[in-house]
Amino acid sequence: TEMMMSVPSTKVKLQPKEELRVTVKSELVTVQLSTGRAEIFGTELDPTRPVSYVSGSFALYTWHGCELLLSGVESDDYYLVTGGSEMDGILAAHHQLEKERKTSAPKTLICGPADSGKHSVAKILVNYGVRQQATQIVYVDLDPNNSITMPGCIAAVSLGSAVSLDNGFSLLPPLAFWVGDSNGTAVLSQRKNLYSHQISNLGRAVAQRVQMLQTQNMRGGVVVAALGNLDTETLMQVIRDFEITHVYVIQDDNTLMHLKKGCSAAVAVPGQPPKILNPATFQPISIRKLHQSGGVKQRQLTQRQDVARAAIRKYFYGEPPILPKGVKLGPHRMECSFDDVKVYQLEAVSMPATLLPYQTDSVRDPVVVSDVDFSPALHGKIGALCWVPPNADESALKRANVAGFVQFQGVDVKERQLTLLVPMPCTPSALPSKMIVVGQVQWVDE
Repeated sequence: TEMMMSVPSTKVKLQPKEELRVTVKSELVTVQLSTGRAEIFGTELDPTRPVSYVSGSFALYTWHGCELLLSGVESDDYYLVTGGSEMDGILAAHHQLEKERKTSAPKTLICGPADSGKHSVAKILVNYGVRQQATQIVYVDLDPNNSITMPGCIAAVSLGSAVSLDNGFSLLPPLAFWVGDSNGTAVLSQRKNLYSHQISNLGRAVAQRVQMLQTQNMRGGVVVAALGNLDTETLMQVIRDFEITHVYVIQDDNTLMHLKKGCSAAVAVPGQPPKILNPATFQPISIRKLHQSGGVKQRQLTQRQDVARAAIRKYFYGEPPILPKGVKLGPHRMECSFDDVKVYQLEAVSMPATLLPYQTDSVRDPVVVSDVDFSPALHGKIGALCWVPPNADESALKRANVAGFVQFQGVDVKERQLTLLVPMPCTPSALPSKMIVVGQVQWVDE
């Protein structure tokens, strides 16, 4: 509130079914609701306290109209989008999922082109679901530049209440699997088999979580946000691995057609009309189209890189504007010996067709774990500490989820010493794992 008073504010009035899109540039942006009701990705604003953002962008929507105060913005940093048909479609999807939750746990996939609003729709469906009833919903982000944890992973998190506007997912324990790059295009072109392998790992882990929740009579289910421009083959894998019951395709008739064809052809019965069924469960699956929000904008590669850098910094330093007064976060530099940890990388390769026996398909997703030498080339790399059973060898990394992250800040080959950046003070013996997996994710701590 003190911040609101010290920074000039702009009064903004929204009519019913209007959306306010705000881009956060170099300054802290704060929004406070004055009158009416509004929500950000399905989470309602509290009129008694402001919400602050230091990076990225956000969209505020009102069903019935509202007035609010914006600080830290120029006139070209925000704009209004009039409409509501897109939100009507999302609301209809929510009502359909709520109907199904009375008897089972729906599993929903949101897919479509890059920058089409997939993650916004997914978060709205999750928030509407947990606001409607006392349940838990598993949110899955299949974008390596994910919104749950460190870039370079695909991840899931279980929510029992609406996503915090202050902390996002940062205070919730994530379930993450390492793909080694935050650039989705690079992952699909260079790490496709590893990406598919980790989708299967995440799908199995999420299924166990959903099964456990169902024993507690919680049928919130799963909402999966796909990576943009994901090919039909991989989308079909997601449908199988997560046992999807509902697919919503944003503004992509071609993908809509291919998914319906894929889910009907797999179980076609001669002489009968084709049924749309999940090829893994043989249960009915609904595949529908959603309209894209008029406020969606295409992001440049540099903007995506900025988002990744901000997420890495937030992991180690926290986000100062949202911390209690007088509380500061600072990472810790830990010295350790080459003998304290081992460094690996995950690679997935498939044998060329010319080297396979006649009429034999390549083995899918053969993941190779290889050693990484201690050298100055590690400087700046983000490493994933992976959960492995005691006394397990490196092959366990093929199925291991991530326990936490470090950054390599120094490699002294002569003294056989490492300097690691960790988010809190600890000793090498206190690390959750001695096995660190690296990839292409790097960060310069400025």
